[in-house]
Amino acid sequence: MSTENNHRLAPENEQRVVKLIDDADKLLVISALKRFLASCLGPGGKTKYVKNRHGALMALTASSQRLLSNMTFVSPISQIISTSILQHISAYSDGGLLMGVFMLSLIEGAMSGKIHHMICCDVNTILMKRCLEMADSAVIKIDLSDMRAMLCLVRSVFQSKRLCSLLPQEIDILSSLVLQILTSALPDHEYSSKMTIPTVAYVLIPGRAVSEARLVDGVLLDVPRSLLRSIPSWKDRFAGRRLKVALFNTPLDIDKVLIEGVTLEADSDLDLGEYLHQQLVGLASRLQQAGVDVVGCQKVIHPTLVKMLEGRGILSLERLSIVHIESVQKLTGARLLSSVNSTISADSLGYLDGIDLYEGFNNQRRLHLKNGNQVTTVILCHRVEACLDELKHIFGVASHVATLAIGSPEVVLGRGCFEASMAAKIREELPSISEDACARIHCSMIQFNQAAEVFLQALRGIALSLGQSPADSESSTVMSTASHDSSQKPDPGKNGMSGIEGGRSEDVQPRSLEDSEELDWATEVVDLWGIKQNAMKMAVEMANLILSVGCIVGPPV
Repeated sequence: MSTENNHRLAPENEQRVVKLIDDADKLLVISALKRFLASCLGPGGKTKYVKNRHGALMALTASSQRLLSNMTFVSPISQIISTSILQHISAYSDGGLLMGVFMLSLIEGAMSGKIHHMICCDVNTILMKRCLEMADSAVIKIDLSDMRAMLCLVRSVFQSKRLCSLLPQEIDILSSLVLQILTSALPDHEYSSKMTIPTVAYVLIPGRAVSEARLVDGVLLDVPRSLLRSIPSWKDRFAGRRLKVALFNTPLDIDKVLIEGVTLEADSDLDLGEYLHQQLVGLASRLQQAGVDVVGCQKVIHPTLVKMLEGRGILSLERLSIVHIESVQKLTGARLLSSVNSTISADSLGYLDGIDLYEGFNNQRRLHLKNGNQVTTVILCHRVEACLDELKHIFGVASHVATLAIGSPEVVLGRGCFEASMAAKIREELPSISEDACARIHCSMIQFNQAAEVFLQALRGIALSLGQSPADSESSTVMSTASHDSSQKPDPGKNGMSGIEGGRSEDVQPRSLEDSEELDWATEVVDLWGIKQNAMKMAVEMANLILSVGCIVGPPV
């Protein structure tokens, strides 16, 4: 970002640069980022192909989390905006695009007009507060025992992500899998107050239909064929008892252990290899004395140690990687050991109910670790391999949204109906709101109405983007089928652009808030109110922050 003036300050210990930011520089960044995020929002959102500087694919997605986490921003303003969106997503998983586009629309509208920024900040706060107050009549409380309502909520998440091109039947199958994971966490009897949501692990299978997705209790591991052939004998050896498990996150390799980062001095007649060999013998003996049955290692285990452990009746699982070691730790409850000389205590060990072979598609076999439903593995399939990572992300978002619904089972109408209704209600009440507000924030009626119009246009722009169909996104105009006759020519909006770029408040006819009393859960689209509420509140707060920023203090250039 270019700067108007740079002034050097000289504190006692180091220098800092104060960068004065003018509105032209700020508006350039805001407009570019808004167009980028708005092009991903809603049913007509476009997929983005994210590459690194060498041209390699990093992500194929329309999700704000995957997009922003794979991008590097130079401008401090864009860094602040990106960080705020990712912070919202880290807590709620969904609603990042809604927050980003609403926030950037408020900023761009305020900076494009001739209104003082602080007046826009005050008006944004007043109207957002009033919007949340009126939302009480639009919020619908759902019964968690009503599977139709829960399926509708989860299905709405999948329907909002269009990259995977899921059929309605496939969306229903994936939604039911999400709810199966959730219901498996319900306590066995009514006196239990503890509910633990299973950790979800994933196995991705390309080239298969999405409808072939399934759930498996436990963890599935890809292990060498030589080990797979010996699993039946290990299964018979472990039959009828629980298995003790020790997990290491350090390599158990005599070529590296005890040497990396350490300088050893030894007499010429000392056999260092034999000394290190004895260290591994001691580890194997301690594991045997502790009654360990299975040893898992995030990295490599030396073949000599594998043979030692096998001779003592201990199964070795190496190269679990950072992904699988976490799943196995959750499944077993073991504590990660970080040294060959670690003490093998009882509280550091975990447990398994057993091991088995799992035969999946194309007779591909995997090692199956079992221990109740602490971890559930989701086998996800897709015809296109490039879409599997996005499908995995969407499944995780849907699972988190369903989990959040347990604590706050409240939803609002989707497809932009909520935003359109709020904008219509606020416009009706604007004369009564403005009288008191103008006196409090010390502005004229004209200034208040101009700032309020920016807020309403941002809200209605969101409604237009969420309510348009994919076919609508190909044209230059978004039309409301409820308010336009086929013989009429569409009004392209004041800027002649579609969706959020130029939607007028008359382009979408909001559903009445009373329409939410009777919902058809089989066809309705709803959004979790807690996510939408936080996204809108953070959007207004961050918009006010950006509008009030006049300079940035940073290190010397």
